[in-house]
Amino acid sequence: GLISSSNDDSIVIYDCNDGKIKRTVYSKKYGCDLVKYTHAPNAVLHSSNKNDDIIRYLSLHDNKYLRYFSGHTKQVVAL
Repeated sequence: GLISSSNDDSIVIYDCNDGKIKRTVYSKKYGCDLVKYTHAPNAVLHSSNKNDDIIRYLSLHDNKYLRYFSGHTKQVVAL
């Protein structure tokens, strides 16, 4: 599927076969800017745009964060 982020703090997963939204996940607490699939089909990395500039590793299976990558002091511009 295709994945995107939106300025309403959502991560949207699309079904590429029919072009429809398959699922929406929200990150209201941390915000969501850039998003990218990882090697695992049910996990993504996303950058935060609220409070900090931490990159977060999110399991889409259970909507839980698996790991945090801190250390950025400015907005992340690429994943």
